[in-house]
Amino acid sequence: MSGHPIAAVLAGTPHRHPMLLVDRIEAVDPGRSGTAIKAVSAGEAQREDASADGLSPTLLVDALGQLAIVVLAAAGGNEKGVWYLGAVEQMEFGEPARAGDVVRMEAAVRRTFRGSSRVSVSARVDGRPVAQGFMVLSTGAGRA
Repeated sequence: MSGHPIAAVLAGTPHRHPMLLVDRIEAVDPGRSGTAIKAVSAGEAQREDASADGLSPTLLVDALGQLAIVVLAAAGGNEKGVWYLGAVEQMEFGEPARAGDVVRMEAAVRRTFRGSSRVSVSARVDGRPVAQGFMVLSTGAGRA
């Protein structure tokens, strides 16, 4: 990829600081798959449970969704440029990513039908799984 490390994220999502959670896109095969990096800082290592440390599952799912949108948007074919999260399915979480961890995220499109895509997503820290599951995203195409 050329240009700024998050240029593809900025082009494919409406997210900006502080909700832009992908730090660098490593690779994108448009409409098929992609990998990205998220470095967890102390400022975002907050969880719903104040006694626990680590990146919240909510923010991790959002980061994975941002990568999935980049993969789908890179394929083109969405005139409006807007993607909607329709579902998060079979999401499993391991040990949380903590401040100082570098999370390697992957997204792979499994099926696309009439403007909706099912994408498998996963996140790892040093090879250790922190999240995996599926997301369904839609362009809103075909809606009346």
